[in-house]
Amino acid sequence: MRISPLSLIHYLPILSNTMVRATSTRVPKNAEALSPNVATPNQKIHLDDVPNDIHHIIASELSESSPSTVLALGQSSKALREAVLPFVYRDLVLKKGAEDSKSHQAYRAILEKFSDDGECEVVRYVRSITVKDEVPTEDLMLILDKISEHGTLRKLRYVILQRYTGV
Repeated sequence: MRISPLSLIHYLPILSNTMVRATSTRVPKNAEALSPNVATPNQKIHLDDVPNDIHHIIASELSESSPSTVLALGQSSKALREAVLPFVYRDLVLKKGAEDSKSHQAYRAILEKFSDDGECEVVRYVRSITVKDEVPTEDLMLILDKISEHGTLRKLRYVILQRYTGV
């Protein structure tokens, strides 16, 4: 059974064990929590207070339905950024694109991440690379060298589009 991202957010308090379970007795408004992990009905729960495994579940569900939402989620806090990184960098698509295009900007950003000195923090999350059109060999070798040092690449795919001019 698949859970939609919206229903996942609805079930978030239940999954994280941070809400008081409904009982037949009413809890007074001024009641204090019996445990630091249990919220009273009046307390607000912040997404940063939720355990990391719940962050991972949310990011996983969002990555399958809306990759742009995963990026937005990762920009909302440091804890959520850590949870979404594996989903953002799992499948890299390298497409140089025209100089002023968004794909060119994304391509340049990926190269900057990988060309940093030292260990690239995102390299360990890359599992597949799809190379579209023409990417300079030195750029591809830079990325592959970093992955061979610090990561695990499972798939490398080339997608080269050539127009058939037919006879």
